[in-house]
Amino acid sequence: NRGYRPGLEDRLAGFFGRGSVMVDGIDATRSNRGADRIDDSLSRAHPAYTLIMYGTNDFNVLACKTDPPCFTIDSLRDIVLSARGSRSLPILSTIIPANPNGALQPDRNQWVAAMNVKIRALGQEMQVPVADPEPLFTKDPAFDRLFTDHVHPYNSGYDHIAEAFFNAIVTPTPTTTLSLPGAPTLFTRPASLRATRATA
Repeated sequence: NRGYRPGLEDRLAGFFGRGSVMVDGIDATRSNRGADRIDDSLSRAHPAYTLIMYGTNDFNVLACKTDPPCFTIDSLRDIVLSARGSRSLPILSTIIPANPNGALQPDRNQWVAAMNVKIRALGQEMQVPVADPEPLFTKDPAFDRLFTDHVHPYNSGYDHIAEAFFNAIVTPTPTTTLSLPGAPTLFTRPASLRATRATA
């Protein structure tokens, strides 16, 4: 019942010395609604990173099931552009799979897998880091026991999401620096923590 925020904050604090995750999502919303809201969220929060995880509820739209990616990829692209325009580093996430024991879930998870191919391609196209919790779920020996219902994970599942975002945040790539004047310096640990970790 705690979501991925505490697990991600703990990982960030252990790596950077501190880390705060602000949650500004709305339950049960779709990616197009997220695109509509993102500019207001960014103007209030001014985050160094913008974590983008949308798509689960897009599956409930008939057009998205029958003619993917419907509005999902365009919405994610808009959110990435808004984050960059606010001098925040966007991090895309793949969609987590659904409970394999749920009704009609094989069809849903096939859709998730296909959509995630498109999300990863969008990340490459826009040179955006991609958090990828999907394989952390599907390769977990307890995959079918990670869920409270057909789509919502237990804390063990949320820990996979936290791990995926953390890995995307702390793994530098040639595309994870911002060259904008006044942009934050990202992926930099305090020297004291670097020295501590090196001798640990």
